[in-house]
Amino acid sequence: MITLAGLGAVFWVGAQFWVIYVLRPSAEDHPELSASNQQVQQRFERRFSLPLLLVLLLANIGVLLGQALDITGGNVAAASGAGARSRAGQRNWPDAIDRNVA
Repeated sequence: MITLAGLGAVFWVGAQFWVIYVLRPSAEDHPELSASNQQVQQRFERRFSLPLLLVLLLANIGVLLGQALDITGGNVAAASGAGARSRAGQRNWPDAIDRNVA
């Protein structure tokens, strides 16, 4: 899961560099390619950038849940925060982590 998050981030940043340093300068140098470059950029944003960001979000959530389960020794209730509430009813994460680690 960590590898997926890392690779996704690398591909997303690389694609952003491609848009900034390849598509924009070529549109400035060749005005006849401006319309096709605009279409490529829109297609990139719809078909690559947004889905990849969603995959990155899910992968990072998976990494965080995996780390929480690792810290709690596989205790799902402790990892999800059940029973880790303060007197005011709000989550008290530092205390829950201290109790689970100790």
